[in-house]
Amino acid sequence: MVTRNNVMRKLLIACGCILFFGCTLSAQIRATTEEGDTVLLNSDGTWAFLDTAEIAEELLPINEGKFLKSSSSKDNYKGISKGYQIWYNEKEWERTDPKNLNEIAEVAFKSTEMDAYGMLIYESMETTSQTLADIAIIQARKTATDLTVVSKEIRTVNGNEMVALEMIGNIQKIEIYYYNYYYSGPQGSIQLLCFTTAKGSNELKPKMEALLNGLVILGN
Repeated sequence: MVTRNNVMRKLLIACGCILFFGCTLSAQIRATTEEGDTVLLNSDGTWAFLDTAEIAEELLPINEGKFLKSSSSKDNYKGISKGYQIWYNEKEWERTDPKNLNEIAEVAFKSTEMDAYGMLIYESMETTSQTLADIAIIQARKTATDLTVVSKEIRTVNGNEMVALEMIGNIQKIEIYYYNYYYSGPQGSIQLLCFTTAKGSNELKPKMEALLNGLVILGN
């Protein structure tokens, strides 16, 4: 039986994930020309100038707070690359088929109580955490023209520096809240992405942050 809740859930997944299509280093690489211009290189050989007014080079604020794996996060997923782990609370999050969210996601989660989702995209290429976040914003604005960056800052998560990014965008009349972590280093590049409806974000944000803070980079 098709219910209104099921339809809304499918719309949320479809709209929430559309911002992440093509948001990978293999699809786009940020580079600087000999003349000093910043460009995005695409995997098909094409390129485009990066609008520096759209994404300005900036010194991100540093959040000095403690961002550590929660003691209630007892279950974990170890990445195929063996470069990271995600610790999570199975009472709050359950594993789901990542292909339901994004064909290039390695692992995915859904909230056990409400409509919230998380997924991780891993690539072996190394860049900077800020580059990953900048590409995410550029891609998001192609779909959600009214996108608002709520917060963008540097955090030290379980001993590793990452960029934390919060965004709100309206897609097909559904306002969606995104809460993401971006890491790049010797272990590769990692995007841990969470989303839900903006309406439910206040209640779900602590649980989403707990999932994000479960990201542990190994081998340092």
